[in-house]
Amino acid sequence: MEINWNKYFNHIFVISGCSNFERRNWIDQEFKRVGIEHFNYWYNFSDNKRLILNKIRLNHNYIAYGHYSLIKTCYELGYDNVLIFEDDVCFLNDLKTIYNTLEEFDKIKPEINACLFDYLPWDEHIILFADCYYLDRKGMEYLINCLETYPLNVDCYWYKELLYPNNFDRLDLLYNTATDYGDINISIDKPIQLYLSPTVLCIQKWGNDLNYVSTLDETPYNK
Repeated sequence: MEINWNKYFNHIFVISGCSNFERRNWIDQEFKRVGIEHFNYWYNFSDNKRLILNKIRLNHNYIAYGHYSLIKTCYELGYDNVLIFEDDVCFLNDLKTIYNTLEEFDKIKPEINACLFDYLPWDEHIILFADCYYLDRKGMEYLINCLETYPLNVDCYWYKELLYPNNFDRLDLLYNTATDYGDINISIDKPIQLYLSPTVLCIQKWGNDLNYVSTLDETPYNK
């Protein structure tokens, strides 16, 4: 079957390290398989010591800058929404499940500001990963504020209290780095609505320390 991804997302980007030629070759093939035809690579590089995220270990700093620079550019260009991938994803084998998941997302899309299509519940509060996520303009504005104001790595942690359909007058985003630099509480007066896709559309193919595939259901991925 054919899936028209541009029905759901105005712009699709893949954040990729400049030297990741093998990964881009994989993404080209995998995107072709699932029907993603119109997308752009957003090239990232590793010398980001100048970024304000000076409490995050360097490789996280590098990843965070890639996400930040892309989101900030999309926002300033006036984009209404964007779907962002990292270059290490593999999708569900079943295209029908992908299609049905996107159709369900489309129904609640006007009510949310961000959606995670790849994630792992860490505890009662924290959700891991940002390998595939959607943002509207309010979602972009929120993450830009977080990244410009706090040492936050968008690639790692989200706070469950943001979850749709809850609505809060004020939110606190708890961030605890993987290298134990401590907790950073972020209070923002303009909360966003975060939605977790009931079906995880894609997972990491390389460099996964947590083996989180085993925590998902038995649906096979193109690993």
